[in-house]
Formats: sequence, structure tokens, C-alpha cells
Amino acid sequence: MMTIKGILPKEQFDKLGKLVFFREERIIVEEIRTWSLKSRNLIKINFYVNSIIVFIIFVSLVLINTPISLDINYATWIFLGFILFATFNLFFIYLKEVHSVNNYHRIIRDLYDNLLKFIFDYYRLSLAEFLPNFPDTKEISEDLGRAGLSSCNYYDTLSEILGIISGCLLILVLFILNNHPTYAISVLITLTILIFYAVFLYLGKKYSQAQQVYRNEADNFDLAFNDSQPLLVKTQINYENSVYKKYLKRVVSYTDRINIISELNSGLLPAFLLFLPMVFNVSNPAVVYLLVGLFVSGKLFGKSLIISHKADIDLAEKRIKDVDHLLNLIIRTNSEITPLRYKKMRALAKRYLNKTSQQENGLTIKNLEYVSGRTGQKNLIKANKLFIPAGKVSFLIGESGIGKSIFGRIVTLRYADFKAEYLGINDFDLRMFPSLEKAHENLHFSGLRNITTSYRNAVSVYIKNCPQRCLLIKNTNSFRISTDELLEFFYLNSEYYKDTLLEFLKSNRKLLSKAKRKSELRKRDPKIYYEYLGLMFKNINIKGVFLQLTKQFLEKFGIDEQREIIDDLLKIEIFSFKHLLSYIPEASLYFMDAVLSEPPISQGQRRRVLYAIDVLLEGKVFVVDEPFSNLDEHTSLNIFRDLARYAREYNSVVFILDQKMFKSIYTKHKNDFGLVMSFSKSADGNYLIEPTQNMQFVN
Repeated sequence: MMTIKGILPKEQFDKLGKLVFFREERIIVEEIRTWSLKSRNLIKINFYVNSIIVFIIFVSLVLINTPISLDINYATWIFLGFILFATFNLFFIYLKEVHSVNNYHRIIRDLYDNLLKFIFDYYRLSLAEFLPNFPDTKEISEDLGRAGLSSCNYYDTLSEILGIISGCLLILVLFILNNHPTYAISVLITLTILIFYAVFLYLGKKYSQAQQVYRNEADNFDLAFNDSQPLLVKTQINYENSVYKKYLKRVVSYTDRINIISELNSGLLPAFLLFLPMVFNVSNPAVVYLLVGLFVSGKLFGKSLIISHKADIDLAEKRIKDVDHLLNLIIRTNSEITPLRYKKMRALAKRYLNKTSQQENGLTIKNLEYVSGRTGQKNLIKANKLFIPAGKVSFLIGESGIGKSIFGRIVTLRYADFKAEYLGINDFDLRMFPSLEKAHENLHFSGLRNITTSYRNAVSVYIKNCPQRCLLIKNTNSFRISTDELLEFFYLNSEYYKDTLLEFLKSNRKLLSKAKRKSELRKRDPKIYYEYLGLMFKNINIKGVFLQLTKQFLEKFGIDEQREIIDDLLKIEIFSFKHLLSYIPEASLYFMDAVLSEPPISQGQRRRVLYAIDVLLEGKVFVVDEPFSNLDEHTSLNIFRDLARYAREYNSVVFILDQKMFKSIYTKHKNDFGLVMSFSKSADGNYLIEPTQNMQFVN
């Protein structure tokens, strides 16, 4: 059975499916799986059909002026039938193959690296023990995307070689049966060209290493001058709601046109060589030899890039094995929870689960144990009985490396293989969420992590996807500001808004008038309303996109609806910026657009931006990892106030993991404090988490 190499195999998708749990990531896995399967099948079909076409052309070239001469009428019908067959292959097989491969190529390059980043970042601790350096996911995706195109061309070349060799063998059989010299000379010409082609391939491979060096340098050049902002800059990869598909469709469409022009030249035009002897009434065998030589040479040497195609496929196979190795490591190790492991944990928890008698609203932990550390350095982290109240901010104080983050990850279901008699709120054990995705919608762990997005893009995801659970929306709805104050903010910042929002407001002066509103869209269809609101917020400083969105919204829903959404947008823009300033006092509006993973944002600023984003989304439990690290007292106080407001408004369990606590925060906000916990070390080296007896402060 023919095996297509260089394209992601089914086995890898099965492993990816065990590790991804957000809806967006599952969509991406299924999208790549679909185009991979289509590409593999169509490459196979085209391989065999193209082999038949080349075989027929080759044999016809030899037979057309030999003793087996056909009547001109029969020859014409055979020729027309063959042209129809070749045309059918072009439009119904080859073009479908090209279309599938082009989609696969674009999706792999633009989405697969985001998917791998998400997986490697989420399961980083599982891999850390085995891999000191993590692979470059963009390189992996580039190589796999390139290999998709190369596989298409490589197997196309192999099909033509197969067709020529098959035709050559048939002519050889005819020579043995008929003993006509034309057959023998045609076979010799073909074999000679095939030998030269084999030598060409052998010598060409010697240049592949130098070619690879050139490609790397070219990639570095492209990278230096390319726009560094990724296509999908979101905390969740929101594939289905993005404009990505629109641009993908356009790119693939133009690529398809280029491919059909190329195939018309290299695929169908040689078929017209069949008619040349009849057109010119030439019966000299020399014409046959010339046509055979031209056809075979053109088919073979016209595919001279087979050398680099094979190198791309070999590299892709190595990349697939490398990723497969990483996925196997994640599945085998016992750190973070995977969707499959969560199902097992959930089933196991049902067996020994005892409902708590605790009626107060808060997180109850009974007899929790977790073995942490590497082989030979393992410690037991325990919590016999803890009650962390909701609506207040609790603390877990401990020195670096003692296990604070581990505990935070356990109670937000980031880690597997912990034991607990009970871990839940009231009578609901956290392990009883229907899925890991649902659990992580409600259990938040905030810490320094890899996000290649901006503050604006991340907040837009919350506005679009979770308006009912977004603190920003709740606070904006109660935000009172006059129209004059509203406009004053935007005109004072005219340098930032001049090409988008201010240009729009100038041409729609009456939009913010106090005319009676009749908008019902937000109540009738909140999903579409907040989808547009999120997109407008995200693109408020991108001229073409923002103005197109406002125009589109007006045409669909009318002036009253537009008045409502613009009013909400202006309030959200101001409120969001003020929210960011409370974490980053030095921020500007341009700071909102800066990608978190790149300069000019420092690590400390990036950490604070992440907290500013995370505190906007509602959760039942919210664990914040070292929010006061390297921060001054004033900024720390702002963060604590937001966390306290979060706890009150959502009635959530909030607790902070840190090495210190400011005395001024405790003094000013004592009523907002819940449980303060610390570690005590037993004689056997294990760590017990329990309420602290002596609170220590940083003055």
C-alpha cells in the first residue's frame, strides 16, 4: 500500500486530541486533520491517474508512426477520448489535490505553530524534566507546511517516472513480439535519458546541503523584514470567528489559478505532440525518436526540484517524529492534567467521594496529598483540612521553591495524580465538572506565561466570547460619564484615534446625541452584539478594518443599534485603559496594542498586564501566583483592590501565592482578607499547608 510522507499522520492527531481541550484548539486539530486526509488521498489518486496519462502519451508517441498504424478516424476518436480523460483529471483530481494541499500548507504554517505553542506551554512542566530547551514551533510548522507542497510535487514526479517506465516496458514487449527497430531505439532512448536523470538526481543531492543553508539564510532575511505580529494574536486561538478564513480563501484561490496555468503548460500541452506527425504527414521514424526524447526529457528534467522536494519531505518526517516524541512524553508523565487523565480522575473520584458537611460558601480541602519533585528529590505536600472563604482574598505565604505554585495548580486542576478526600465548593467537588474545558472556565490560575498577544486583543476575546462573565462589561454598564467628558478623552488623545475613531465621529456627529434609543439587539441577540463590540474594540486603531466594521454594522442593524454600540465602545475603551493604568501607571494607549511577548514590554510589566487581563474574567476559584514580585507598594495595592473587588462581585474564592505581604495592604483592607496559610516542614521533609500562626509583613 502506497504511503504518503511529509504530511501529518493520523496517529499524531489522535495524540493531539488527548491533549487539547479548549473548543478553539479542537477546531484547529479537526481542521488540520480534514485537510491532511484530503491531501493524502488526492495525492494517491493523482499519482495513479497521472501515471496512466503519462503511460498513454508515451506509448502513443511510439506507436503513432509504426506498423500498428491506426485509421485517422480511429486515431482522432482515441485522441479526443484521451484529451477528455486528461481534462477530467486536471479539473476533478489535480485541482482538488492542489486546493487541499494549499489549504493544508496555509493552515499548518499559520495555525499549527499556535497549537503547538499552546500545548508546550500548558504542559511545560511535564516536559521540563526531559527537555532543557523547547523546540521552535514556528520552525516545525514552516517545515511541515513546506513539506505539504513538496509532497504534492514529489509524488507527481514519481507518477510521471512510473508512467514512463511502464510505457518503456510495454514498448520493449512489443519489440520482443514484433522485432521492429523503432521500438528498440525508442526503448534505448528512454533508458539513456532515465540513466542521465538518475545521475542528475545523485549529483543534485550533493547540493542539497548547500541549498538548505541558502534556504535558512533566506528565511532569516524574510523574518527580519516581515511584520512580526502573528496572524492569530489571542489568548485562545479563535479560528472560527476570525477573518483568517477570508484571507486564507483568497490566498488559496490565487494559488490555485497559478497551479492551473502551470499544469496547462506541463500537463496538457505535451499531449498535442501526438497529433504532430499526422498534422505534418511525417512518417519518418526519426520524428518518433525526437518526440520520445523531448517528451521523456521534458517530463523528467522539468521536475528537477524533486531533489529539494525529497529533502523537505525527509525533514518533515523528522519533525513529525520529534513532535510525536514530545507528545508521548506529555502523555506518559504525571504532571499536568490532560483531558483523558481528567476523565480517569473524575471516575476515580466518584468511588471515594464523601460530600462535605461544610455549608459556608468557600473552597473546602480535605486530606489532600501530592508528591512533587524529580526522581530522588521528591517531597510530599499535604493539606489535612482547609476552608478558604469566598468573597475575600486569601494568602499562601512561602519561600521560593517550596511548592506554592504546585498547590495553586492542584486546586485549579492543572496538575494530575493528587489525592484528596474532598476538593470543592459547598457540596460540589471540583473534579466533577463535566469536562476539563468546563473546569478551566471556572478555575483560573494566573501567573507569568507565554502569550503572544496584546492587552487589546486579549480583552476583545473576553468581550466577544464571555460578555456575561466579563467584569469589564459589568463595570462599563454601570459606568456613568457625560458625552462631553467622553469626547474630551478621545480628542485629548487625537494622535492615537485620529485615523479611525475620530474620523468616524466627525462624519457621524449626531451619533452621540441624546435622542431616544430603540436598540433591542443587545437583548435579542447578545452573541452578535458583543461579537461586533469585541471586534470594534480590537480594531479601534486599524483604520480600514474599524471603518468597515461600523459600516457593516449600520447596514445590518440601523442607526439606533449603531448609536448604542458606539456608546458602549467609547465607555469600554476609556474604562479598559484606566484599568490598565492601575497596573501599569507608565502605560500609553499604544501600550494596549503592544504584543506581550516582545519589547518594549519588560517582564515585570508583562506580568502586571497578564494580571490586569485575568482579573476581568469570572471564575469560581482564582489563584494568583506572585502578583507582588518586583512591584512597588502602590502598584501592589492597586492589584489587591482589583482582586478584592473580583472576590466580592463574583463571590469567588481568591487567593494569592507569594513570598511576602505588605503590612499597609493588610492594615487598609483587613476586612477583605480571608485565610492566610503557610508551610510547615515535618521531620521527614514533607510540607504541610495550614493556617498561619504568625503573620510576617514587608514594611
